Amino acid sequence: MRRILLTGATGQLGYELMQVLSLLGEVLALNRHELDLAEPLSVRQVIRQFKPDWVINAAAYMAVEAAQKEAQRVLAINTQAPVLMAEELRKTKGVLVHFTTGYVFDGTKSEAYEETDRPNPVNAYGLSQWQAEQGIEAAGGDYLIFRTGWRYSLRRTNFVVGMKNRLSREEEIQVVDDQIGNPTWVKQVAAALLILLSREGLETGYIACKKGLYHLASSGKTSWFGLAQAVSDCLEQQGRTRLARLKPVTTLEQGLSVLRPLNSTLSSLKFEQAFGFGLPDWRLALLQCLQGTDE
Repeated sequence: MRRILLTGATGQLGYELMQVLSLLGEVLALNRHELDLAEPLSVRQVIRQFKPDWVINAAAYMAVEAAQKEAQRVLAINTQAPVLMAEELRKTKGVLVHFTTGYVFDGTKSEAYEETDRPNPVNAYGLSQWQAEQGIEAAGGDYLIFRTGWRYSLRRTNFVVGMKNRLSREEEIQVVDDQIGNPTWVKQVAAALLILLSREGLETGYIACKKGLYHLASSGKTSWFGLAQAVSDCLEQQGRTRLARLKPVTTLEQGLSVLRPLNSTLSSLKFEQAFGFGLPDWRLALLQCLQGTDE
């Protein structure tokens, strides 16, 4: 039985991971109140006391707008904490699993980004995530870094939850149509990780052979407007009426104060080739999510 430390346990991804990791061993699941990643001493202390075989870092500062104003806290949580985890685990031969984002890219590429494409983040959030990737690699231990697509579930605050609620309340909703990416249901990310860690449990050293950076996102791509329309279509199929009209607008028209990549679409081909499976199309995943309770 492995000892597993999970951070961000009450977040979207952390919650789903908490549901499956107990199948693999003893889990210490901590939320942001129990472990403040902005406090390096606390991070180091919990790792040294618990002595985990695996640290699954599902915590991050993800508020893109606010990140521009809290650069030091963002750096501490998104960069310094995971790098410290990697350094501590290298000493004990543990494994770090860390999640980042397609926002490490500037969005100027016309096709889906691959792991070999050079990052060039356009905001503080993306920069902090890229710096974490570099620091974890430099630490020299065993790790898996997964860049995920636009994460959603029916828990916490995210685009799908917000759109689902707004469609029933408002007359018209303006949605950005010139930013594209891979909407990705976090329950499927958690299921994928369960498969990988199960293999490590059966074959010690499996992750060491596969260590590195991978894109892990649903196949296919769409814009925020396309995602909003898909949510609306699903609700209509469920018999919901009087849904709001959706109006596509540009990023410039929306007046966002912080730059975002216009294209953060990720190709997961490397993951599929390395591990023998991938995530389904984003439309199918969204339908499954909205048909269930996701609780």
